[in-house]
Amino acid sequence: MDFHIYGANCYEYFVSEDIQEVIKWFEKQKVMYSLYYVPVPVSANYEINFYVPQVDGALFLGSFKSKKRV
Repeated sequence: MDFHIYGANCYEYFVSEDIQEVIKWFEKQKVMYSLYYVPVPVSANYEINFYVPQVDGALFLGSFKSKKRV
């Protein structure tokens, strides 16, 4: 695929082409997390600054905690 979902919290990050897989990963934790749509393959190399992927066209999807939008 030509895109993936990037999720991050203050401790770690997780990427996948399946948004449900990323959400499931972070829902097990008790810390707020943010999701981004990243328009490059999951294998692409790119910088991350302050938990944000530095890719042209990346979209912030929201910040979440315990299945509720923050």
